Amino acid sequence: MTSGTRDLSRKGLPGLVVTLLLASSAFAQNPLGTAFTYQGQLQNNGVPQNGPCDLRFKLFDASSSGNQIGSTQTLSSVGITNGLFTVSLDFGASAFTGSARWLQSAVACPSGGSFTTLSPRQAMSPTPNAIFAENAAVATDGATLGGNGSSGSPLHVASPLTINGSGVPAITGSNSSLQPGVYGVSAGGAGVWGDSNGSDGVHGHTTYGAAAGVAGYNDSFGPAIFGLSATGDGVYGQGVYGVEGYSQSSQAVRGVSPQGDGVYGEGGNGVEGYSPGYTGVRGTSGGFPNGIGVWGSTTSGAAGVRGDASSNGAGVSGSNDSAGDGVIGYSAGNTNNNDGIGVLAIGTATCDFYWNCSPGSWAFRSTGYAQFSDNVYVAGSFSIGGYKNFVTPHPTDPSKQISYVSLEGPESGTYFRGTAHIVNGFAEVEVPESFRLVTAENGLTAVATPFGTLATIVCLQKSLEKIVFQGSADVEFDYIVNGVRAGFQDHHAIQDNRLFVPRRASDTSLAKLPAEAVRRLKANGILNDDGSVNEETARRMGWDQRPGWNEPERRPESR
Repeated sequence: MTSGTRDLSRKGLPGLVVTLLLASSAFAQNPLGTAFTYQGQLQNNGVPQNGPCDLRFKLFDASSSGNQIGSTQTLSSVGITNGLFTVSLDFGASAFTGSARWLQSAVACPSGGSFTTLSPRQAMSPTPNAIFAENAAVATDGATLGGNGSSGSPLHVASPLTINGSGVPAITGSNSSLQPGVYGVSAGGAGVWGDSNGSDGVHGHTTYGAAAGVAGYNDSFGPAIFGLSATGDGVYGQGVYGVEGYSQSSQAVRGVSPQGDGVYGEGGNGVEGYSPGYTGVRGTSGGFPNGIGVWGSTTSGAAGVRGDASSNGAGVSGSNDSAGDGVIGYSAGNTNNNDGIGVLAIGTATCDFYWNCSPGSWAFRSTGYAQFSDNVYVAGSFSIGGYKNFVTPHPTDPSKQISYVSLEGPESGTYFRGTAHIVNGFAEVEVPESFRLVTAENGLTAVATPFGTLATIVCLQKSLEKIVFQGSADVEFDYIVNGVRAGFQDHHAIQDNRLFVPRRASDTSLAKLPAEAVRRLKANGILNDDGSVNEETARRMGWDQRPGWNEPERRPESR
């Protein structure tokens, strides 16, 4: 069998006219080798070559440039008569796998001279690629199928195939690389369907690290893995048991059970769900007594429920359209040991005491009414846009409460006060230790007010050790000493805007602030007159470049 000839001559260089011939061999007990016969005609400026020449051959995967396949074949003192020669070439078993190949030739005539590379390369005919058939071997027992590792499946079945096993798996798929051991494709039905009357319909097992025993992937709208159980929540009655799912647009894992758990997970991460555009894990309760949509429990130091978001979505979102709670966090730990937290919120942004913040996310943000029935501790600054109230019940009217508003000022002030007596014209007031420990040395002020009789009192000395007063008469007097909190003397009342920046173009939270704050936001151009975000100001300030700026206003979803 020949592949035909091509004239590869080039002006000023020897030309090579080649005929490609496959080495023939009967299929006997000895297997075929990987060498093939190459036969050609060599002409030098149109004159057939005679005498020995050196020949060099290289195999490539492209007609120019590309990658060399196999090793270089160099043959010395090849006999050439009337331009004709015959050689045997062997580029190895992996050289021909069904893909196109090109042969590059070089000659040195007479032998011992320098090589001249002939151009262009010669496309290989399909004949050498028949070596690929030897690689796709079928064992004589018919039980094992081996492939060449290409993207195509080693075995394609166009019609139904039934294989019965007795005491052993009916079908075993093995792959030494990262490709699937068994791969099923269906245009409308199940890609792989498992059915059993006595055990698992489909069973997956792995001993490799964090790999999944059974993995499901769906890049459309259906579940990656769907499990349905008509029984209770025993180990084998779960809708889906011990499974990890990934979906780009719909449910990664969906479990349905009329009585037991829809999805139940144990071990490292009991249930872990990830979705780039929808819900990682979604739990729904149909209203049974004490029903819970998603329940997280742990007996170790890990989180019962953990939510992570790498984009603008919520790590954990809780919604309740009725009178119940959106999210409940409970811990039986001891606050004295700081070993239990009902809800832990961690953000990546850090701010100093003057609201100079690094880029990052808020740890916690509430856009509605928030109520705390116990103490609240803030290690950093505490800033609000409305009142800071002291609220206490009315002592006689159950329909009323008393609300006192905190005094405002441009500094972080400290103070102590009391009553003293001028004796022999002088009075010394010792500074309390607590005041001395938190107050700066500079910036002290002391004011005295006599009572009972008219007198003049002045402050002669003030320090963090003592305050000395002098009076025109020996009288009692009230005093107050003010200072500035140590480490906070340089507080700047006018700061860069951090709290009143819209998160997205559709942000409505700023319009819900107290009326005076909204009036100011409209006056400085952050809000329009109708309370919407001023897009011109957002462009000028660069806020419109924030991630998720053009997304619609988010709220916890209820479905």
